[in-house]
Amino acid sequence: MLRVVVVMLLAQLLLAWGTVLAAEDVGECRTRCETENTDCVNQQPNPDPDLQAAQLAQCERRLQICYGECENLKPMEPHTLENTPNVIVK
Repeated sequence: MLRVVVVMLLAQLLLAWGTVLAAEDVGECRTRCETENTDCVNQQPNPDPDLQAAQLAQCERRLQICYGECENLKPMEPHTLENTPNVIVK
């Protein structure tokens, strides 16, 4: 009985660890989006104000699409007892 409880506790800890890793991936993705947006906004300015406004609007659309892709990241597959090297299964 104790063995079952320990295995269940380990499984919960491993699932939580996978969720944290996925959250870090989303944060890194959003940082990449912001960097790409900064590069887009800082491109050679267009002398025509209308074209410049269209360019900035395109940068904003790309940023929103990128953020959406970050939110759709699949969480990393949680570790199982079979592929965790420090867990001894009896």
